[in-house]
Amino acid sequence: DFLSGNYYFEKLNSSLGCDNFLLNEGSITIQRGGFGVFIAGAIDNKGVIILPAGTIALAAADAVQLDISGNGLVHIAIDKETASAITDFEGVPITDQISNTGSIQANTITIAAESIQDIFTKAINLQGEIQAETVEERDGVIELTAGGSIDINADLSADTINITSKEDITLK
Repeated sequence: DFLSGNYYFEKLNSSLGCDNFLLNEGSITIQRGGFGVFIAGAIDNKGVIILPAGTIALAAADAVQLDISGNGLVHIAIDKETASAITDFEGVPITDQISNTGSIQANTITIAAESIQDIFTKAINLQGEIQAETVEERDGVIELTAGGSIDINADLSADTINITSKEDITLK
C-alpha cells in the first residue's frame, strides 16, 4: 500500500505487539523540508526530534490515514481508535497515549490521539519543549487533537496553536 501511494496504516493482528508502543530516547534529525510521521497505539518521546522547515506528526491509534501533499504538509485522519491496553517492553502499562518529555522542533507539529474510554489516563501529556518555527513565509503551527484529556506542562512555541479535545484540557 505504501509503495502504491496509499498511506493507510492499521494495527497488525499479531501476537508480537510490535506496532503497539513507540519509544524514542535518542536524537532523530530529518532532512530540511521533509516530514516525519510516528504511528503506534501509544507514543513516548523522551529524546529529540528535529525537522527544520518540515512537518512532524505523532498519531496514536489503531488505524491512521495520511494525506501527504506535494508541499510537505501531512494531514492525519484517525480511522480506528486504540482499542486495547498497551504495555512497554517490560510489561508496564502505558498511562499516557502520547507523552513528550523531550523536544520536538519543526515548522508544523501535529499530535493526534484517539482511544476507547478508560484505556489511558491522559490522551496527550506534553512536557519538555514543542517548538514550531516560522520559516519560508509559513507560520509555525502546533495542532493537538485528542479524544481524551490533554495535559500541557511544556514550553509551546508557535505562531498558531490549535487544541481540540473531547475531555479536559489542562494548561500549567
